[in-house]
This record gives sequence, structure tokens and C-alpha cells, in this order.
Amino acid sequence: MSLETVKYNSWQSSRYNPLFEEYLVNSKKIQLSLTPNVPGNEENKDRKYIDHEFYMTNTGLVLIIRLVDLDDENNEEYNVIYSDIESIEMHDSAHFKFYIECINRDKKGKYDEAFSYKENGLTLSKEDIKALNEDYIDTYRVLLTL
Repeated sequence: MSLETVKYNSWQSSRYNPLFEEYLVNSKKIQLSLTPNVPGNEENKDRKYIDHEFYMTNTGLVLIIRLVDLDDENNEEYNVIYSDIESIEMHDSAHFKFYIECINRDKKGKYDEAFSYKENGLTLSKEDIKALNEDYIDTYRVLLTL
């Protein structure tokens, strides 16, 4: 077992909806937002679930979902990876819609730096003020068809 990456029992924390993993494993089709912060441009492309793994790394929880594009004639498999997961929440139980909230490391770094300036009484730039007011969590949508 590596110190950097260990297999993770995803539901050891109350921040993760236990139904997500159950529904994911039993899903027939999956739709994912490939860009964060819904409601943005949504891709309504159906994919087939193959399997998934959770890992706890030095920087946080990672979810890897293996999929097949149902529109691809070659049935090519690929991975979708969500890193630094803060929470997985059910948004719509009737449609099995979940939101995966992940820390955006770049935004978090800017936030932490600006917060440190503020705590130490330093003058904040416009960029620092923006970093303090901007959310550093990116939200991704996962829609499951059972």
C-alpha cells in the first residue's frame, strides 16, 4: 500500500451520499457535465458505466469512473476523473441527479494567499479581493439512468 494513494471506502464520511455509489453501480446510462459549475453548457451524451474506484491521496479524495461512449462504434473505454472531492450530494432523487463538488486548487491557492494577506493586515489588490469573494469549489453534474 502506497502512502500517496490508498484505496478508499467512499462512504467513510457523511459528506458523501451513500446512494451515489449504489446508483452508479446499477446505472444503465450516465450523463456527465464535463465542465464545472452547472448550470453551464451541459453535454447530454449517454455513456455506459463499467466500474469506478475511489482513492484517498495526499491532496484529497479522487473518483475514477470508467465508461464507454454509447455513440462510439469502437466501444472505446475511457476514464473520467474527479479530484479533490469535497462532497457528493443528491440534487434530484426522481432523476438520480448528483452534484460532485471539488476543490479547484488554483482558485483555492489564490484564496489562501489573499486570506493570509488580509489576516496580516496587508493591502489587498483587486485580484486578492476577487479571490476572497470567489468560490473555489467546482461543481459537476452526474445524471444516472437506472
